[in-house]
Amino acid sequence: MNKLEVLAGKDSEMMNEFSSRCLARVEHRRPMKLLLAPFHRFLKANVAKEIDKDRLIIESAVRAFNHGTDLGAVNREEIFEKTKNLDAAFIKKVPVPLIAIDVRYQDFAEIRKRRIELISETVYDLSKHWKEKHSFPALVREAYTPKRFGETITEILHLYNLETRELGGSIKLPPPVGKATALFVASLYTIMEEVAGQISREYTEKIFGPAGSSCQKPT
Repeated sequence: MNKLEVLAGKDSEMMNEFSSRCLARVEHRRPMKLLLAPFHRFLKANVAKEIDKDRLIIESAVRAFNHGTDLGAVNREEIFEKTKNLDAAFIKKVPVPLIAIDVRYQDFAEIRKRRIELISETVYDLSKHWKEKHSFPALVREAYTPKRFGETITEILHLYNLETRELGGSIKLPPPVGKATALFVASLYTIMEEVAGQISREYTEKIFGPAGSSCQKPT
């Protein structure tokens, strides 16, 4: 198994599933659905950008582990600066009418850096138990207890949700739509947190069985 491709692939699968479920819930809530139109393309492209960021983190962590260095060798500040380049490319690539974006990194820098740390820690945890002949579920069961795996998935998604909420404050819309932006972002955050808990429980059950998901605290 190619470690980078396996881990980046699993991350992409989870993030796309997470995004699809969140958007589906928004579309079933009429007041939010009316506000979704100007954001839909933005939100779809945003998750693709986050997957690219996660791959960058995973690649850095895999390289450091393969070189025999400890987790401290993964430079979160350097990775953080590289993620800004992905943000800039995203903003140029996804111009949305009437939306102006002024990214205030001071609002969420520590959240992103913690996510960089957590994903890197996860790569190291799995790498320590990596066996070419193991399936991915078997690898996870070697590295984690059900409770810790579920908590890790929940926290990775929670940090993404927090950053998305803070990024929402960077989006400027003209009145009267602008006044509704804060409410939309707050409601979206609630949905994202609910879906994060659901994804975490389901992924834990897939790997550890029904008894494994019961080891998690309700989210």
